[in-house]
Amino acid sequence: MEKEGFAIRTIDPTQYGVPDYYELVLIASEQTVKEKAETIRKFWRAAQRGQQYVMAHPDEGLKILLAHQEQAFPLDAEVEKKSLQMLLPRMDAGDKLFGWQDAASWEAVASWMQKSGLIRQAVAGKDCFVNVTE
Repeated sequence: MEKEGFAIRTIDPTQYGVPDYYELVLIASEQTVKEKAETIRKFWRAAQRGQQYVMAHPDEGLKILLAHQEQAFPLDAEVEKKSLQMLLPRMDAGDKLFGWQDAASWEAVASWMQKSGLIRQAVAGKDCFVNVTE
């Protein structure tokens, strides 16, 4: 939008009472998690390696993305570069592996959702995810 001349601004939902949350999640049914746990872990290890590579080599990562883009929906290199600059810092899990999750974060989101009337019943954060990084 900005490239097309529209002024944009971003909002940090946490400044308006929304608890911090995970933006990147891999969703699977409980049955799939049980039956294909090793496949899911292999996929996530590959995603971690990809993320680590792009963190260390953003320009090369961008070249790979552009080389494999869907021709029917071409990407704009300038927009994608700016997107990487915005997203890569948010993908840094510090001393944790990319994709690591914490039950406390899920607890906070579930509690907020219940208080906000988005869900009726309390949900235990530990029941909301499987940490495939472990």
